[in-house]
Amino acid sequence: MHDPELVFALPLLRAFGKTVIYDAHEDLPEQVGAKAYLSPFLRRPAQWLAHGIVGLARHADLVVAATETIAKRFPADRTVIVHNYPPLRAEEADAPVASNRPRHVVYIGGIASSRGASVMVKAASEPDFPAGWSLELAGTAGDALIAALRTRAGWKRVNFHGQVPPDDARDILLSARVGLLLFQDSKPHRDALPTKMFEYFAAGVPVIASDFPLWRTIIDRWQCGTLVDQTDEAAVARAIRRYAENPQLLDEHSRNARTAAEQELNWSTEATALTDAYARFVPRLAE
Repeated sequence: MHDPELVFALPLLRAFGKTVIYDAHEDLPEQVGAKAYLSPFLRRPAQWLAHGIVGLARHADLVVAATETIAKRFPADRTVIVHNYPPLRAEEADAPVASNRPRHVVYIGGIASSRGASVMVKAASEPDFPAGWSLELAGTAGDALIAALRTRAGWKRVNFHGQVPPDDARDILLSARVGLLLFQDSKPHRDALPTKMFEYFAAGVPVIASDFPLWRTIIDRWQCGTLVDQTDEAAVARAIRRYAENPQLLDEHSRNARTAAEQELNWSTEATALTDAYARFVPRLAE
């Protein structure tokens, strides 16, 4: 089970001798605490509820946690970390080097102000945003947000794809030079490992990302992107221009991103961890 509302069935399932595996793909208490739409009056009870859900989930036979931070909330002897890295695709292995692709900077995924939507569109109107480049946006977004973004000067350089199937979104990456990941600062975002980051890497797309400590460890290790102040649209535009004016750096970071995906940051490495956990904790599921 992975939906929090289902966790209340866990004691009953255990009473009937069922094996329960809980997929903890979010740090629920931190996520609830960061919800801007919750009033202070409601936030505290919501967090109590979230902690209660985590407390019940701790009694699962096995907890599969998406990040090291999430795993800390559960018993170490019954928890396995399985990162949400994407599978590699054949199309990505044959992708051209980044400097030979269309002059696109891209963002795929949920489109929201908390994920940097306003900053991305503002960056497209900055003087340093390179001439001839476009901002490709693909993902779900609220009508009110899109209406507001359309009023900004940068929107004329945006190609908005709307919601597209997952494979189509990854195809968009293959025709992009640079990816954006400008999540705004919050505890859940600082500790997150967004799947889109690793989809960028699989496509050989270097990332311009928020300068969060966890993300810095990945990008510094693999030398596959640029870290910026996620609130500063001018800094974002300058980072894009740097790649536009230095194709050697662009291709170096592109190759490094693809190497990171091939060597470590892909689903095949995580699938082994998951099946090994099944074999160890729930032997009959691995048969």
